[in-house]
Amino acid sequence: MQCNVRAILRQILTTDHSSNVIAAQRGMSHNTVRRWRNIVEEKSITAQQLDLMTDQQLDALIRRRRCAPQTRISPDWDEEVRALRSGLNRLETHANYVARVGEKLSMAYRTYCQHLHRHLQTLDPILRIDHLPGHAMQTDYAGFMPVGRESGSNEPKAFKLFVAALPFSRLIAAAIVRSETVGDHIIGNQLALHYYGGAPAILVPDNLKAAIVARPKYGPPRLQEQYQAFADHFGMSALPTRPRRPQDKSAVENSVKLVQRLLRIRLSQRPLLELHEMQRVVDDIVEEWNNRRMKRANGHSRRSLFEAEERMHLKPLPAQKFELREPALSRKIGKDYHVEFKSNYYSVPHRLIGQTAIVRASANLIELLVDGLSVAVHARAYTQNCRVTEDKHRPPNHSAACQVDLVEWAKRFNLDVEKLAEVEVTHATVTDLQRRQRIAWIQNLPRIHGRQRFEQACRRAVSFNDFRFEHARNALEKGIEASMPEHPTPAAPLKPQRNVRGATYFGKKG
Repeated sequence: MQCNVRAILRQILTTDHSSNVIAAQRGMSHNTVRRWRNIVEEKSITAQQLDLMTDQQLDALIRRRRCAPQTRISPDWDEEVRALRSGLNRLETHANYVARVGEKLSMAYRTYCQHLHRHLQTLDPILRIDHLPGHAMQTDYAGFMPVGRESGSNEPKAFKLFVAALPFSRLIAAAIVRSETVGDHIIGNQLALHYYGGAPAILVPDNLKAAIVARPKYGPPRLQEQYQAFADHFGMSALPTRPRRPQDKSAVENSVKLVQRLLRIRLSQRPLLELHEMQRVVDDIVEEWNNRRMKRANGHSRRSLFEAEERMHLKPLPAQKFELREPALSRKIGKDYHVEFKSNYYSVPHRLIGQTAIVRASANLIELLVDGLSVAVHARAYTQNCRVTEDKHRPPNHSAACQVDLVEWAKRFNLDVEKLAEVEVTHATVTDLQRRQRIAWIQNLPRIHGRQRFEQACRRAVSFNDFRFEHARNALEKGIEASMPEHPTPAAPLKPQRNVRGATYFGKKG
């Protein structure tokens, strides 16, 4: 570089070329050549003097004289970050900084923000963890609580969204559960394991009461007894995350954000759904994302990566599902031959009235025992003040009275409705809850579609010799209740039935 400077200066001193010509020959700015010409003319430097000058002297000759930069006082950046996190904004922290050091020695706002940004980037670095296939399953609940309804009820109810993820393949599993209690938490975990088709070595739950009972200052947390039994059943270890450390389960944290965002959007476009209907919506979301190709995964989706590299590392599931049972309770059988459990009532054979029954409750079943023998098993009801009754538990006169209810209601309409009702009561239902739900569904048809259309639909069902309310419902939904067959099928005589009403049958003396 100095040889070029010396050659250019010699050309300026020994030739008559203009600054523009020299700049064009040397491939440099003509302003620079002109500045150098002015310097040698000012200093009256000759070609002989130029040959005697060292490179350092040449450099000092042509270098621009710049003022030494004024030193600006930097603040304590950690203190500035603490001020930001306390609620102040950057304008306020900069104003406080200027007030401390004075305007002449302080940084401009733009420079202050640039230095602060660089300091913030050095804080909280991310540690990349290489997860092993089949090693862990992380679980968490979403903050968003989807609102739906229980089967057979129109009352809105908030449910919980349970999400699980395998950190290696990021495969997502999700379920709608009723609460974060131990039973529902185990249901969500068990559904996730069956979705994956195997069990990992470690469960990583959040710090909720359904998973841990206590976390001592030193040592591992103490697991909830039934949750520990669940982990043992599948041959897993449970390692809850640290309190307020979401990074311990980052895979499921991202999955929760994804699933709850899409679920919120899809539920906003639909009416109030039942629990199983909401679960189908969640299943669609999960399948869609598990089969979508991921970026930076060599063309793999979550599902394909799981099938190719992780499924083989999961342990096989035991043949029997884990059944969570609540502590057994003792209850006296009432005069209505029902046993109360958590504001719901379950029937036992009427001959056992006055005796004591032991209630064994699992997540889905209620078993009632008398003298150590099982006398009734019911599907568990979760709506309040629900009566679950098997018809065989009733006295004969009570069974007949329950059947009469629908027939008496049908007499308000034409004879075709009554014919369908008389056939309906001959069909046995498993429980009193199912019978009540079906009667409510039938009685709701004229409210929805109108009395006249309902009677026409029942007339059409009779003309087709189809004595089912489903036929009437389908005709109403398709708008064809007024169409009749060209050649009506003669109605078959009703089958003999026990629906004979009288004083003797109802246990009363005439």
